[in-house]
Amino acid sequence: MRRSIKKFFTISTIAFVILYPCLFMYFQNADEAKLIDALPAFEKFLALAIVVFVICIIFMKNTGKAVLASDVILFILTNFNVFLSKVDHVIGRKKIIVILFFIIFMFMILVKKKIRSEQNICMLIGIYFLVLIAMNFFVALPTICSKLNYQKVENSENIEYVSEEKPNVYFFICDEYAGVEGLERYYNYDNRVFLKHIEENGFNISTTSHNYESCSTTVNIPNLLNLEYVASPDELEANNLKYMKNPKLYQIFKTNGYTINLINHTQFLDEDGCNVIATSDVVDTISTYILQKSIFQLIKDYKAEQIETSTDTQYYVSDLKNILNTMQTCYKMVDKENPTLTIGYVSCPHPPFVINEEGGAVDYRNTSNWADKSLYLNQLKYVNACMENAVDGILQNDRNAIIIIQSDHGVRYPYHMMECYGTPEYDATIETPYMQNILNCVYYQGKEMDIEGKSGINTLRIVLNEIFMTNYEMLDNPEKYLYQYK
Repeated sequence: MRRSIKKFFTISTIAFVILYPCLFMYFQNADEAKLIDALPAFEKFLALAIVVFVICIIFMKNTGKAVLASDVILFILTNFNVFLSKVDHVIGRKKIIVILFFIIFMFMILVKKKIRSEQNICMLIGIYFLVLIAMNFFVALPTICSKLNYQKVENSENIEYVSEEKPNVYFFICDEYAGVEGLERYYNYDNRVFLKHIEENGFNISTTSHNYESCSTTVNIPNLLNLEYVASPDELEANNLKYMKNPKLYQIFKTNGYTINLINHTQFLDEDGCNVIATSDVVDTISTYILQKSIFQLIKDYKAEQIETSTDTQYYVSDLKNILNTMQTCYKMVDKENPTLTIGYVSCPHPPFVINEEGGAVDYRNTSNWADKSLYLNQLKYVNACMENAVDGILQNDRNAIIIIQSDHGVRYPYHMMECYGTPEYDATIETPYMQNILNCVYYQGKEMDIEGKSGINTLRIVLNEIFMTNYEMLDNPEKYLYQYK
């Protein structure tokens, strides 16, 4: 009986080895991820484990030795790209792959011919990974419990207002689109050509607007959609995202008889009760990042090199262009019977950097290349062209419309340079205001509207006060978070 238990535990160590990277990634992202999100990666690792174990049992002709060899090989393969990324720039990818597989082969021979206490070694490996899993679990436990116990207080405010006219409203949010101050500081780029184009069409433009509460999408957009500072950088991301569910902006327009059309890149907006006219088919989960660290990423990169592009990048480019194309034609999709609020969110010019100024695909290896400033600028220029077409199309068909174009935060260039390339840590007191400088433009039926220096939330409050004759007061900027993004 005792021998059977020991043998069972020995074989189980394979499961512990492939479970660990999946659970580690989940525990590290427990505030926003779901455990089930790691399942696709685990399924691939399980299939890999079966293949490796079968090869080892054929080679070793001994279960204990096959398990030991499988444990070590699987640990290498599930973390393969981590090892590779550390040294491939020194001696080259192909050489390091040959070396690693030679080491694996020699290790298998060593285990077969020399190792005599394979079950005891496997026991130690199993205990080691169980301890690692347990340690990470206990570190993440407060976050997991907080998610389970968190309850959002629903807004019970009576938000039915009276308005003589109910114009169609378009609210476009471009992720990480820098304001004038940020573009000039980090890119020495003058964006006034685009701004002049829409200004000549009757837009009011603020070049000094900032969203002071954060430089994070998962804080700023819940706040924008709820017209107040409900989300906070101090809170768990998962709890902030709960404010995306049926936010106040949805409620106000629904109560006033509006149809809500959504253009929903990366499926970020809550779609419940809305008419989704464009959304993303593929969304990254923690499985994406687990697999990126493994041998599977190497296989994917190899395939990409053979066809000189990446399948993932192709999908993303197609998805992104579909979202932006829908923004340009969304005026054709308004409800003919009811007024329509169209909300469009696009994660661009936010990376990945995948398209050039004309909308063509760029080298997939540059998706995170912040050092090449042209990549961000070219995506911004492409977004500009799409926004110009969207504005022109709407106004040619409905001069009585209201159009709001904002970004959630500005470009976080110094932060990404520090994070990706190890550049010296920047002075957050100086740089954060530039990173919080946003795009903020409003067309209100051709009327003048003073939004200069207003935050995104206060701009929306000004617009709603005009549409529905509400009396929203201007909120004070949450200065305590001004320098939090470090």
